[in-house]
This record gives sequence, C-alpha cells and structure tokens, in this order.
Amino acid sequence: MSFKNEKQLHDVITKEWEASQKLTQELNEIKSQLCGEVAAQAQMQKQHQKEVQNVEETVCKTKAEMHQLKGDYTKNSKSLKHENEELQAQCKTSVTQINELKAENQLLKERLSGEWVKKSRFD
Repeated sequence: MSFKNEKQLHDVITKEWEASQKLTQELNEIKSQLCGEVAAQAQMQKQHQKEVQNVEETVCKTKAEMHQLKGDYTKNSKSLKHENEELQAQCKTSVTQINELKAENQLLKERLSGEWVKKSRFD
C-alpha cells in the first residue's frame, strides 16, 4: 500500500491506533469480567468446600452417635436379658412354691375332712 501523503498515512495510523485501543478496551473488559467470574467461582468453591466439610463432620458425629447408641443398645439388651432370666427364675420358684402350698393345703383339707368325719362319728 502506498501512501500519497503524510495525511493519508497519519489517518491510517490513527484508525489503526483507535482500532487497537478499542480492542484493548474490549480485552480489558473481558479480562475484568473473567476475573469477576473467577473470583465468584473461587468463592462458590470455598463455600462448597465448607459445606462438604460440614457434611463430613456431621457424618462423623452421626457415626459416633450411632456407635454409642449401638453400645448402649447392646448393654441395655444384655441387662434386660439378664433381668428377664432372673424374673423367669423367680417365677419358676414362685410356681414351685405355689404348687407346694397347694399340695400342703390339699393335705390339710384331707386331714381336716378326715378329722371332721371322725368327730362327726363320735357325736
């Protein structure tokens, strides 16, 4: 491209410079926008990491509570089983005692009945 005069050259250079400035401004705007988006993404990632950490802590606490509850359940279950066995033994003993008392009562009834019969014969 040949330029006829300095004015033409100056105009071309000015247009190129203006275009370059416009592109630089657009690039700076894009860069600024991207920096904002990157900062927002970093903030979102940080928030997400906090949420993940909170969930992990909650899971750990829940597991510990479940382990404790399982231990309590096992302990209580064993205690109740032992208590149940003791009560069953007491019931068996009571049933045996009741049966013995019934037998004694029956013998006493029979004796009294026999004595009543003897007594009524003599009257």
